Amino acid sequence: MSATNYSYRVSSVHCVACEQRLRKWFADDTQIEALTIDVPNQRVTFSARGAGLDAHFRSELHAAGYTADP
Repeated sequence: MSATNYSYRVSSVHCVACEQRLRKWFADDTQIEALTIDVPNQRVTFSARGAGLDAHFRSELHAAGYTADP
C-alpha cells in the first residue's frame, strides 16, 4: 500500500517553536512515515500508510493545541 498525504492549513503555526512542538508531539505516531511542516505557508502535511486517517490527524492536531482550518 502506498502512502497517502494528509495536508492541513493550520493558521496558528507561525514560528519554529510551533514546528518543534508539533514534531515532538507526533514523533511516536507509528502511522506517520513523514511529517512536513511549512511554517511560512502554515501547512502541516502527514504522509502515512492507511486510508481514513483524516479524523485521526485532525484530532491529534487539536490535542496538540492546534486546529486545522476547514
